[in-house]
Amino acid sequence: MQTPGHLVSIVALAGAVACARAEAAPSPAPSAEPVAVTTVEVTEQLFPKTTLLSGSVVAHQRAEVAADTAGKVLEARVERGQVVKKGELLVRLDTRDSALGAAEASAALAAARTQEQHARLECQRSEKLLAQRVISRSEHDRQQAACDASVASTRAAAARAARAGKQVSDGRIVAPFSGVVVERSVSKGDFVAPGRPVVVLVERDPLRVELSVPEAAVAKVARDREIAFSVAPLPGQRFRARIRYVGPVLDPRSRNLTIEALVESDDPRLLPGMFATARLPVGEVRAAAIPRSAVTGKSESPRVFLVVDGVVHERVVQLGEESADRVAVIKGLEPGERVVAQPTGALADGTRVK
Repeated sequence: MQTPGHLVSIVALAGAVACARAEAAPSPAPSAEPVAVTTVEVTEQLFPKTTLLSGSVVAHQRAEVAADTAGKVLEARVERGQVVKKGELLVRLDTRDSALGAAEASAALAAARTQEQHARLECQRSEKLLAQRVISRSEHDRQQAACDASVASTRAAAARAARAGKQVSDGRIVAPFSGVVVERSVSKGDFVAPGRPVVVLVERDPLRVELSVPEAAVAKVARDREIAFSVAPLPGQRFRARIRYVGPVLDPRSRNLTIEALVESDDPRLLPGMFATARLPVGEVRAAAIPRSAVTGKSESPRVFLVVDGVVHERVVQLGEESADRVAVIKGLEPGERVVAQPTGALADGTRVK
């Protein structure tokens, strides 16, 4: 059985232990100094209302350059990605057989011309003899027919010579326009038949952007109207284009209208085949607005730092159109709230600011 004095000792000991623990426990750290920031009020303003269009960047011209004659490839002068000028040699074929045929046709043409000249002289004599009543009308007509046939034979020989000469010149396959070689499908030693493509050539200047316009926005499409578009490999960057070609009918399946716009940029990073999206203005809409500099984070997850009672709160927002240096906020902010104008890496959710 414990005595009262013993109980007093136990209580005193417990109190001493509690005091020791209190002295050993670290005191709470003082709060961090507030970070100096500049804030801006969320306002409301009119922004252009747009419709999203999708399509592709396409070359101004594209050609599968084909051979017009048969022959073995003696020389392939170009490589993929090479820039060529109009009339520059792409591929040279062996046309020795065609050259022999051209020589034969040329000789046949010379013989036909000689025969035609002789026939003309005979016709002239026939005219004189008929006038002198030395030959009959039927004999004269026979001679005239022979003369006409000789003229026709000369024309046929000339056509054969021209065809043979063309076969020789067709051995030089040249660029039909200035552009970039996309593909070369033959090599030295290959046999090429007429009609076989040997090089795919595209003209990059100017590029076009081909877009599909929904039926509801067709009335907003007009020739020479400027539109802005972006491409997937270059997020956040916009390019300008001017509408030049408007389709005459809507696609009966998609109910879309196809348009083409000439790209007003010589940026070498723009390549034919890139997926493109554009925004076509169709009106105006009123929305919350903040400076573009207030937005941070990646383009697919934009964020702002909202300031409430001296504390920042990181908030994900949904952005809309841009006008000058301000951007519309479709979701996440309300007019009258304040956000950090130019957030830095020192800010985080819960940081005190002044």
